[in-house]
Amino acid sequence: MRIFYVKIDIYIVTLLIKKLYGKLLVSTHGTTISYFAERSHTDDVTNQWMERRSLECVGITHEQLMLLDIPDNVGEEYYTKQKIINPCKYLLYNDPLCGLIDINMSSDTVADRYKENAECLKPLTKNIQWGYMFDTMYRLCDLLASKSDLSVRIRKAYTEKDTNALNSISQEIPTIIEKLELFIEAFRAQWYLENKTFGFDIHEDRLGGMKERLRSTKKRIEELEQKQLYFAGNASLPNPYACVNDSYATLSVSKIYHNTDLKSKNIEEGAVTFGKTEKVSKE
Repeated sequence: MRIFYVKIDIYIVTLLIKKLYGKLLVSTHGTTISYFAERSHTDDVTNQWMERRSLECVGITHEQLMLLDIPDNVGEEYYTKQKIINPCKYLLYNDPLCGLIDINMSSDTVADRYKENAECLKPLTKNIQWGYMFDTMYRLCDLLASKSDLSVRIRKAYTEKDTNALNSISQEIPTIIEKLELFIEAFRAQWYLENKTFGFDIHEDRLGGMKERLRSTKKRIEELEQKQLYFAGNASLPNPYACVNDSYATLSVSKIYHNTDLKSKNIEEGAVTFGKTEKVSKE
């Protein structure tokens, strides 16, 4: 009889998770929480077990849930060097002319990688319950498949005086804007479904500004005359990708100017690195 009641309790808890916490679990954070919850009961948590529990709780596999993190997957080799990276964010907002992130990324492979990511996500956009989440990530990857290396291609064509390539890129920009608009609509639909309207105005400002910047790119090429600089002022980064808004990867100019001992040395010799300032020997 006790076993019967235990089974009933498990069934009830599963229903509660489906009803109350389903949306929480269908996210990269939720999959982490679910894994932590399983490990709280046993150390023997296999992939097969997580697949089963995911299907029971939210109706899709654990592997499919992890695809929500795929926009930041630009290659397994980068995960071995730095565990947290967010290229989908800074490549989305990377200026098409200034290209502040251009030197800090692998421009030869990033666009193809996002094409593959978009293909992985597209079938899941048809999921009745969770398709809207996957649609947002699919639209983002589809956009970055065209935009992630846009600034690199523009500068390359400009420096090589390849007018045909510049004209081709110019004709491509309206398509990129269309993809951006589709991403905005998908993102807005997800936001309004999961949150109150407050807060989305910030994203509209940012994405709307990027849209206008893309429109003006066809008319402004004089910015390409300026020399490119590394984002963190360091040419020897161990990883071309990084979490540029992480506390360890924040360039604090105020700290430099308020530290009189390091001010002249860092400004003159460019000893600004990720999250710290270093004294550089003149030898």
